[in-house]
Amino acid sequence: MSFSCDKQDSEVQPCGEAPSAVATQAYTLPIGCSLTAQRGQSKSYIINSPGELAAVVQCNSTTAPTVDFTTSTLLAGRVPRSGGAFLRSQQVELDCQGNYVHTVNVTDSPTLSPVDVDYTIVVPKLPSDKQVKVVVNIVQ
Repeated sequence: MSFSCDKQDSEVQPCGEAPSAVATQAYTLPIGCSLTAQRGQSKSYIINSPGELAAVVQCNSTTAPTVDFTTSTLLAGRVPRSGGAFLRSQQVELDCQGNYVHTVNVTDSPTLSPVDVDYTIVVPKLPSDKQVKVVVNIVQ
């Protein structure tokens, strides 16, 4: 009796090259608009059309958010924090294997009230099948 098995390595192997920065544009939702994710829920979105935008952004004003979806993709999300916090910075990189990584840096503040930190950023149009890994760092 003999046994044979082929081992498949499911872990992504580093390629040794530094990731390259993706051109981004700062983006802020208009006053009166917010993400529809439940408060206290961590969520991220890759938004490629006006319909997708309408599904994840709710506006209480007449000013609707606008993005040129023919050339751009909107990355957005929410990070819940147990105390006060704010968005310090964010960046998007493309690693050597073609994977997008969106790094969100959040700074906690000394307040005691829970808060949700929402983030948005515009990047060049992503292929519809691309996923984006979101990395949240809590920084001082």
